[in-house]
Amino acid sequence: METILNEILANGVYILIAVVLLVVVIFSAVKKIIKLLIYAFILFAAFLIYIYYTDESVIETLEKGQETIQKMENNIEEKKKEIDEAKKKVEEKVKR
Repeated sequence: METILNEILANGVYILIAVVLLVVVIFSAVKKIIKLLIYAFILFAAFLIYIYYTDESVIETLEKGQETIQKMENNIEEKKKEIDEAKKKVEEKVKR
């Protein structure tokens, strides 16, 4: 590792390549973070618009969202059990 670092620092072209690669990596990370922030802002604005037009309180809306998520989790668990049962039946039939 030390010899690679010494080789890079000894040659100006390698330093330039390393700096360019570092700038590209930083630029791409910042670009992704900005894109994520834009999406979060859009979702937050849509949420506020929904609250405004439905005349519901934020707490009521969040509670409804939590209930919906809980129902979805229960449905997923049920489907998971059904899939496991079907898988066992298929495995039993394949063994015969």
